[in-house]
Amino acid sequence: MRAMRDVGVAAAAGAIGRRSAALGVGLAMCALAGACAGAAPADTKVTTESSSGSVPDAGPLPTPASSAASASAPASASPPASVGPLPTGGSVLIGDIVAPPSFDPKPAIVSAKEELVACYNKARQTTPSLRGKLMLRINVSETGKVMLVDAASGGTANDPVLVACISEALRAVTFPKPNGLATISAPFVFRP
Repeated sequence: MRAMRDVGVAAAAGAIGRRSAALGVGLAMCALAGACAGAAPADTKVTTESSSGSVPDAGPLPTPASSAASASAPASASPPASVGPLPTGGSVLIGDIVAPPSFDPKPAIVSAKEELVACYNKARQTTPSLRGKLMLRINVSETGKVMLVDAASGGTANDPVLVACISEALRAVTFPKPNGLATISAPFVFRP
């Protein structure tokens, strides 16, 4: 009698596992599509049944970044911009930098050229046609640390992703110590 009950429990568990796997896949598809925002908690796990009958854990479902926004967005809203592969190549030309007398920031900026090109390629993931001029105002403290990086209006390469990345890259650079606070204007030209 006990053997029959164990077989019945195992069959029921197998059916539940198959239903859980189907539900998990459905939730994963729903979460990826963003149509069911908020339907699956962040700790929901997707399971699939293997040929051996066991149900391995595939880890937590990815939570959509804009779940609250997509829940209230109209159905006719356009999908988010796709991010392509990270472009390679690209170049940056650094123009004549305007700085206070006796303060030469160009060697410090040139030392970050590799990071500037990496920032440009990162920005080209979402804006493949990005190219052209960008004028930055950079505030350097009396200790040689970058305090602020701001893009001047205009310029064909004035992209928020590019400016934010360059700001982060320049904050990692140590500039020579100016006499007090220094504001510099640095022109860049970015090319694919």
